[in-house]
Amino acid sequence: FFFYLFFFNMSGSSSSSSSSKKSNEERIKEYNFDYDFSDEDQVFIIDEDDYKEENITLNENENDIPKEKTSSSNNTTEQLIKGINDNLIEVSENAYDFYIPSSIRRVSAKDINSFIFLRDYVSKNIPVIITDLIDSWPALKKWNISYLKEKLKNTEVTVSITPNGRADSIVDDKYFVEPIEEKMNFVEFVDKFQEGANKPGAPVLYIQYQNGNLSSEFHELLEDIEIKNTLNFASEAFDQIEPDAINLWMGGKNSVSSIHKDFYENIYAVIAGKKYFTLIPPTDFHLLYEKNYKKAKFMNSKHDSSLFGIGTSNPPELVPWISVDPDFPDRNKYPLFSKSKPLRFAVESGEVLYLPSLFYHQVGQGQDDEGKTIAVNFWYDMSFSQNYLLFSLIENMSKLSRNFGKRENDSNNDNSSTNNNNNNNNNNNNNNN
Repeated sequence: FFFYLFFFNMSGSSSSSSSSKKSNEERIKEYNFDYDFSDEDQVFIIDEDDYKEENITLNENENDIPKEKTSSSNNTTEQLIKGINDNLIEVSENAYDFYIPSSIRRVSAKDINSFIFLRDYVSKNIPVIITDLIDSWPALKKWNISYLKEKLKNTEVTVSITPNGRADSIVDDKYFVEPIEEKMNFVEFVDKFQEGANKPGAPVLYIQYQNGNLSSEFHELLEDIEIKNTLNFASEAFDQIEPDAINLWMGGKNSVSSIHKDFYENIYAVIAGKKYFTLIPPTDFHLLYEKNYKKAKFMNSKHDSSLFGIGTSNPPELVPWISVDPDFPDRNKYPLFSKSKPLRFAVESGEVLYLPSLFYHQVGQGQDDEGKTIAVNFWYDMSFSQNYLLFSLIENMSKLSRNFGKRENDSNNDNSSTNNNNNNNNNNNNNNN
């Protein structure tokens, strides 16, 4: 079906006179797309004029074979939208049937090497938990609160602060809200996050500053992890000498990320506590209702640091983000999400998760007896190969379908409004007569 759409659009373009064709930029403006295509060669825009000129539509009852058009252009567009939606849903269903596991697999580091890792997991874009991989890391025994305070007593770190533990998340279905970021001494951070862990209404503090913060802000801790001895298999499988970034994450049970994806291959090691993961494959993009939100940021009250407000960006900026909360989905508002089958599991202390690039994930915390959760992750640049191309196709077709659907609804509403106005005018004329 996807190939038919591409072929049909191309054949329609070649049959039209160049003077009557519209540029992609004009079509984007006409259809009110909320995203940009910087390269016209990378994506097509379906032009309804092509359908009218070719006088054909899609017939779902005859294997999508073109036939003579017998219905209005509105019906043709509705059939097109339905055809795209049905095919995207089928892609998601086939992914679960063919290769997405129903539960996470655990394998011992003794049973994995670069070849097996690449063949069974990386090439298939499948997550896996590896046990026994970091047993030799001193961090597993050393990283208690007293050791970390002593080691980092003179270290200033970047801390994310939110009123509810949800940084980079959707608020009021209007705003994509980033956390407050504040520099503070590490000892002060530990005291504050432990103090507020069991205090209702207290701000939630979490270390999540990325961009390789373990090598910068926490470089004193590098001696407690053994990168080369444990990650050779990953570097070989990803064909990279070393990871692009190494990040440290630390907080308590109240921090939960929103569902999102990364353009990185992720090796995620849990040092203390546990991490609760919810994974959704990239083939479910159409079920997740991504849309644009106004970019904003949490702000503290000048008079009370425990009170939060939201400030929008200036100039205004939009951020595309997933609308569905997989833990508390509004199935009336997002009915297609019921077809998604999230993979939920815990990664225990001492275990390592391979999280494939483009997989949507939400992460919660399970704290240890000191009230802390600590993890270290290694980001490797993803390969922009067939997995990325498939996801891009699914993403663009989904957005295309939604924008066409929105345009049709707006058009129907305008027609309805016009008809109502005409009826009112007729009634007024009759009354005047």
